[in-house]
Amino acid sequence: MTYTPPSGIKVSAQPHLNLRAEPAVGAGNIIGRLPDGSTWPVVGIARENFDAQSDVLWAQIEFSHPAAATTTDVTPRKVYGFCHSDYVDPYIDPLPDTQQVLPSVGLNLRSSPVFDMAVNNKILTMPGGSIVGVLGGVWENLDPTIGKWWFFVEFEGQRGYAYARFLGNPAGATTAHKALQAGAPMGDNGEIFFTSQVAAKIAESGASWVRINFRLGPRFKDWTETTTFGFSALSRYDIIIDNALSNNLKVLGLLSNEAWNTSNLPGDWQANNAEVAGGNGDNTFIQNFDTQAARVLILHFAGKIEHWQVWNEPNASLTFMYPSNFAWLLRRVYVAARDSGVPNLTIVCGGLHSTHGPDAPALTPANTGADYLRATYTQGRLNADWETIKSTYGSYPLDVIGQHLYIDQWGRARASRIERAVSLVHDAYVAEEGGSTTKTTHVTEMGWSTNRVSESVQAGNLKTAYAKLKRLAYTPRTYWFFLRDEPAANLFHGLLRGDDTQKPSWDAYRGVN
Repeated sequence: MTYTPPSGIKVSAQPHLNLRAEPAVGAGNIIGRLPDGSTWPVVGIARENFDAQSDVLWAQIEFSHPAAATTTDVTPRKVYGFCHSDYVDPYIDPLPDTQQVLPSVGLNLRSSPVFDMAVNNKILTMPGGSIVGVLGGVWENLDPTIGKWWFFVEFEGQRGYAYARFLGNPAGATTAHKALQAGAPMGDNGEIFFTSQVAAKIAESGASWVRINFRLGPRFKDWTETTTFGFSALSRYDIIIDNALSNNLKVLGLLSNEAWNTSNLPGDWQANNAEVAGGNGDNTFIQNFDTQAARVLILHFAGKIEHWQVWNEPNASLTFMYPSNFAWLLRRVYVAARDSGVPNLTIVCGGLHSTHGPDAPALTPANTGADYLRATYTQGRLNADWETIKSTYGSYPLDVIGQHLYIDQWGRARASRIERAVSLVHDAYVAEEGGSTTKTTHVTEMGWSTNRVSESVQAGNLKTAYAKLKRLAYTPRTYWFFLRDEPAANLFHGLLRGDDTQKPSWDAYRGVN
């Protein structure tokens, strides 16, 4: 079976949760009230309004009227209704978007979830290989003890039930959407932390991409010198990148603030900004970052790395760049990439930090980074001659927009808020690029820490987020942050604990397709 609902749910809503005749809020469809803390057996799951495009799930439960505290009907009898999954525990896994008919002879679509020769419930036969949209699912005859799950599906305009045993994920489904990040790849003295074993574990998770931070470290003078340790930082990253490639992982190279050293942080990269200092945004740090880091690394790893990300969270406090500075950094690295002659390079804008406080949950253009991005476009046109870049290379100096999703860090995430966060950034660059742009968002970091939420909530949020982002046309890739907890750094976002044991999120991540 490709989907397993919870056996039961517990209501978490004060003072009660409405039970409805259909999986949607509607006038007159309340058929009962479920007291807070009450538990109910689950017989099915449905998308809201049985809408194939909806991410909102409703649990279908079995109850009796007296237990549900109704007053209109006190006769004990078995009744089925729907309750909103946001207000129940445990977390309910997202339904698959589609399923494929597995038997070559086809599969019957039926009007009820049951095999019964005495009941003529066949609607039609779906040919083998057919793709069907999933609207919900139920246990056979609404009886979990039978142990047979049926999907409620849509095929060629007809809706009905199909036995899940003969359905599967569509052939050709890929894991291109799944990506992952480990910790620091290299230590201060050139120690290699991104070993072949780490790469193999990432590959085992089902990820097809890995984000690797190019960290020069405080002791190397530049990327090519060998006087400090007898080997260069570049040679250490040769090993690191080969570890990834030998495990069939594609690499997003991160040119963060750690790719080039400076003694005055963050002043050197903020120097000559237009917003406060009255300059144009360009400065010596940015120029050296271009010539001593970006150009060296892009050319050296030609044929091995085609995607490069410029900076990490330019709108966050520790790595903040004024938009005028960031506009110049993007311009210089973009030109470096195009001048290198390396084909098929993609430049990803540094991941915009999208977050909020526990007492200010509203998602806005300001706290998602959308306003910062628009300011970068404005400064690019005003001070970094982005229009010349566009006329020369056919694009403003960013091919993909990076975004870091750290919303709802204290509890359960909802698909609607995930979409809200990414849509605000998407709307910002569409407005700047024009409505016909084909540029997309790569979520280059996303995660929940298990020192703020339970391990089960982390796993549930992972499923919710990946299910939502996979359905959006403009978010083709999402990097989970990250592989393993690092307690010394107070980072507990991992799929694995610090002792390498698996959290529930490990299986949740592996289950993403």
